[in-house]
Amino acid sequence: MASALAFNLIPASPPIPDWAADRLNHTLSTLADHFDLFELLKVHRFQGTELDRKMGATWLAPSLREEVDPDRVVLTNGGQNGIFMLLDHLVGRGGVLVTEELSYHGIHRYAEILGIQLVSIPMDTDGALPDALEFICKKEAVKAVFLMPTLHNPTSIVMSLERRQDLVRVARKHGVTIIEDHVYSRLVEEAPPPFASIAPECSWYVSGLAKTVGTGLRVGYLAAPSPEAARQLIKPNRTMSTWFVSPLSAAIANEWIHNGTAEEILKGIREETTARQMLVERYMDGIDHTAHRNGIQAWLTVPRKYDLSSFVKSAAESGVLLHGADEFVMGDAVAPARVRICVGKPNNREDLASALGILRTLLTSE
Repeated sequence: MASALAFNLIPASPPIPDWAADRLNHTLSTLADHFDLFELLKVHRFQGTELDRKMGATWLAPSLREEVDPDRVVLTNGGQNGIFMLLDHLVGRGGVLVTEELSYHGIHRYAEILGIQLVSIPMDTDGALPDALEFICKKEAVKAVFLMPTLHNPTSIVMSLERRQDLVRVARKHGVTIIEDHVYSRLVEEAPPPFASIAPECSWYVSGLAKTVGTGLRVGYLAAPSPEAARQLIKPNRTMSTWFVSPLSAAIANEWIHNGTAEEILKGIREETTARQMLVERYMDGIDHTAHRNGIQAWLTVPRKYDLSSFVKSAAESGVLLHGADEFVMGDAVAPARVRICVGKPNNREDLASALGILRTLLTSE
């Protein structure tokens, strides 16, 4: 049983600066002065208003490294909703989706709901292996490949440009659509261009504000290969309101992107995350792990004396909640002896340091 005073290192939440609370209060007052907020309660946002999509395009432009046509942008109720829609639209029941052997755990659950067959690609320290993708595409009628090239979840890998280009060549050769989960990408100060820039004609780009501004905003942005592709995605889902973005969240997001607050919060999150990753380096010195200085995750190797589940249980009993690698395994892949910790959820660095100290004791005790 978990300790009553547990440190929760499971949620992949960003460490939002405390001063953002004052900005939110000010923004709500500003919106109330300029808009009839009551009207926001009366309408659906559908794929986003023209302003929503324009602000979304503005937010996506630095990552995509070009001006983005707002008609390519679809607003969703967070990135997860966008991914679910894309899997239904691009793969469908009975279709084959290829993903890295370790990936965002929601993919496995979405595939079960949608009746999608998952096939996993072996990975190395640079991410998915192009030769393995080639082999799978020759054997299976692959509809799409789901990849997380920047701050991969759970490993924090930032895939090299060369590897991205190699994967694109395979996808193009076999007519496979790339679904690119880039929700963490703005945290990285410098990263290679996304698949959506390398191969815009066959890539769908998934982003949003949850990991870079505020988890509770639930504003997701999809960048389609073209305006027509965006329209085709929306058409069968138009009357299903579960994917519509909250009007109030969209209004806050628009204001923050327009006045620069979103960028300021992003900068604050990046600075705090870097400080917290320095704590990881200090407490995990000499322990096999991977992390990125701008990332909110770290990937730790479990000592041989433990099996994966017993280590996760021991950590919980000692007051630290975390996920084992089995949460992220896709297809027929075997879970490595690793656990993921997320550094953003603890209220402060002191709490994180306490949690890391407990983990170090477990990882190094005889």
